[in-house]
Amino acid sequence: MAAGGAGDTVLLAAVVGQSHKIFACGYETDAAVRVGFRFGAGNRWGARRTAGPYAQTFIHPQVGAVNTALNFRTEGAVNADVWVQYVTEA
Repeated sequence: MAAGGAGDTVLLAAVVGQSHKIFACGYETDAAVRVGFRFGAGNRWGARRTAGPYAQTFIHPQVGAVNTALNFRTEGAVNADVWVQYVTEA
């Protein structure tokens, strides 16, 4: 993905009556811009500011609220390869 500036990019759209559970995630960025994941407009997790690869596996999954999208948040212009391992369920 290419982000021209600050904002959210939807990775997993909200699903009516269901939530996303994230078991692992990662990205590789080409700029020292603050990036990370968040559910809806909530707090960011898996965030950092340095360019390069990042990966994380969770002992307890990150669980979004029902009917909430998973977003990749950037605070500036950056190119990123992003991945998540997840399930979507009620």
